[in-house]
Amino acid sequence: LRAGPSTGLRAGRRSVVRGRGGRQLASLVADGLTPIEKVLVLQEVPMFARAGADTLVAVAAVAEEIKLEEGALLYGASDRSRIYIVVSGKVVLESVDDPIGRSADAIAEAGDSIGVFETLGGIASTHRARVVDYGRALRIDRETLFDVLPEHLEMMRGVYSALLHAEERQPAP
Repeated sequence: LRAGPSTGLRAGRRSVVRGRGGRQLASLVADGLTPIEKVLVLQEVPMFARAGADTLVAVAAVAEEIKLEEGALLYGASDRSRIYIVVSGKVVLESVDDPIGRSADAIAEAGDSIGVFETLGGIASTHRARVVDYGRALRIDRETLFDVLPEHLEMMRGVYSALLHAEERQPAP
């Protein structure tokens, strides 16, 4: 998690789950991701790192690759909850209390996941996500993830284990 210059970590504390293989992931996206490359991306994300091949293939099948266009709003506070895995590029999370986006609460780069807590908890985000560097991401809708989870118990364990460890690694506000 990288804090913004003025707001610290308080608002963005749970907003970004740090990934492991950012540089390697960014090299995959020249012409879009193949299904196997989606699996490779998912393996680098802590919540899917312990999942087996069948599970990763199932999640890759429901993960939609999207382009990140510089300056575009990826999501707002009123949008439905989704998990975004940044494959390349950079996304800034801004507080919805800051109407003109003067400061970043957190920054997500290649390998990082955003919207995880909101998606799993079914809660509204307190942030909007704005793309600051062109790239690509995988988007996983809550409903489709929950359709896959019951069939893959080891992924469910990995998701909650990764989230608990991510929470433990975050500095206190």
